[in-house]
Amino acid sequence: MGLSKDLCVLLTIFVVLCLAYSQDYPTYSELEFPQTRFSCKNKVHGGYYADIETDCQMYHVCHRSKDGKMKDTKFLCGNGTVFDQRHLVCQDYRKVQRCDESRKYYNNVATLLERLEARLRNEETEKEIMKAADFEFGDPPTYSEMDMPLTGFTCQDKVHGGYYADIETYCQMYHVCHRSEDRIMKDTKFLCANGTVFDQRHLICQDYRKVPYCGESEKYYRIVRTLLKRLEG
Repeated sequence: MGLSKDLCVLLTIFVVLCLAYSQDYPTYSELEFPQTRFSCKNKVHGGYYADIETDCQMYHVCHRSKDGKMKDTKFLCGNGTVFDQRHLVCQDYRKVQRCDESRKYYNNVATLLERLEARLRNEETEKEIMKAADFEFGDPPTYSEMDMPLTGFTCQDKVHGGYYADIETYCQMYHVCHRSEDRIMKDTKFLCANGTVFDQRHLICQDYRKVPYCGESEKYYRIVRTLLKRLEG
């Protein structure tokens, strides 16, 4: 009997350990943003930074507030994806091999943002984008950071630090609006990983099949201010 009891205990421990280590990617949700040691001090205004302590599922957007202080807004990649600091995009976690090396790419953020914005300023529209009224889900969108399209979205009248799905790209692209030093609202474009789109209701990239309401995203724009207060609080 003693041997059987010991075996049961060992089996129980084995099962618990298996369950603990069976998940090979982070699975935080917008309801449980973890507290980490990341700080926006000495970071770039409008910059994106992977949080190594969350295995890079969470990342931070640093922006300067009205009082001149740097503020940190936390954001999550969808489950199964993590933030790729080299390309400033959420990717399948298997494609981002060294999350722990993200810090060495922090200094590249300013250069990457300038490069992306310059490309967008000089880019000519090569595609006819489907209007929001005609939006229907078929295959997932497949833009990349090398071909982010020009659309009709504007940060005018939007919230500083707010995130906004771009309906004209089937919600794969979204915008972060932030106020520059000259008080002008700037637009930084950002992409969810292929196969995922931006869920305006929850401010997170999700599997495109879980976001059937992309065409209705604009009606959720007005709740961005409330959501940001909740995230920062």
